[in-house]
Amino acid sequence: MNRKIRTKLNLLMLSCLAFIMYSCEEEKDFMEINKKNTSISNIKQSEFSYSLNGEKVYMLEFDTKEEFLATLSLLEENDESYTDSFYSKFKDEFEKDSSYYVIEEDYGFDNQKVYKDYEKSYNYTSMRSIYELLEKNWLESCKYDTLNPNFSYDEIYPYSTAEQTLFNKYGEVKIGDSILKVISGDYIVFGNSDTSSLIKYNLGDTSILEKDNILTSFCFTRDSEFCVHEKDTTYKIYPIEVNNVVIPIFYTKIKVSFYNCWFFARTHVKSNFYVYNSNKDKYVSAGTKQRIAMSDTQLYDMICSYNTGLVIPGELKEKTKHRIELSNLIWQTAEHYRIQMGSLGVGYKFFGNNSNFYIDFWNSYVY
Repeated sequence: MNRKIRTKLNLLMLSCLAFIMYSCEEEKDFMEINKKNTSISNIKQSEFSYSLNGEKVYMLEFDTKEEFLATLSLLEENDESYTDSFYSKFKDEFEKDSSYYVIEEDYGFDNQKVYKDYEKSYNYTSMRSIYELLEKNWLESCKYDTLNPNFSYDEIYPYSTAEQTLFNKYGEVKIGDSILKVISGDYIVFGNSDTSSLIKYNLGDTSILEKDNILTSFCFTRDSEFCVHEKDTTYKIYPIEVNNVVIPIFYTKIKVSFYNCWFFARTHVKSNFYVYNSNKDKYVSAGTKQRIAMSDTQLYDMICSYNTGLVIPGELKEKTKHRIELSNLIWQTAEHYRIQMGSLGVGYKFFGNNSNFYIDFWNSYVY
């Protein structure tokens, strides 16, 4: 099976005609997607800045929470359209062989392009770009059969790719007259555009969190063993079996998160698929057929004493791509929401694998 996959991939890479056709059609795809992006122009997005130890720190600014969420949604939709357009060119190959995959860089495909194009319009450095660099360095440090599963940066950035795009490198965005700062699943809101308090916090002064104009999840009733306001975990499924044969060049990393973020609560699942590229002696992004399903998530009050009646709906997505993301949210005053043990489960299937994985989010077990 391994030889079969490599042979088919080599044939594709040697097909100059296919590559040229993709390159030409790619421009058309970008034009279609950019038409969608014009919708974002109706939303005020500007830059806000402050100085930190001589550094000019920029962040995005939105007039309202609604405009922030609308931009978030449009970025996710445009990313899906862009990726679907690329992988549609290999539809026949994927239908013939469930273990088929495409090494994206061999075709000049950038699975972060939609987000990068958005960022180019502004001066800020996004959280996404920092994460991408750390991930790239991690992959390049891993050799065949020695992939280091300890990619700790996932614990720092438990947010969706689109959310990471809208936050600056310090996890900050201005919405109305407030500055939202996210920190590994927690958040701080600095009211009245209080950059002086933001600067003090970034320099290590946590006493400013006691101020009346600051709201933070750090002041919540602390989480118990069975009830949390934020949680995330990473599952590293490596190597993957294909038809009961271990194929060490395949690697899947699944990130599952639940977090409150001032005005919304969110469940998020992200699956990344990598393969070892022997020509470059490193792991790289690759696209394959994946299916991921997220269960409904029941929300509870601040101390999990009663069921709020609110449910973050589950979802199932089946895609041919490198990165699958499921992100559902409840948009209300979300600062008090909690989930209990057993509230979220995730199922995953790589189509070259005969079995499904079921992930127990709470206990970090994979079945």
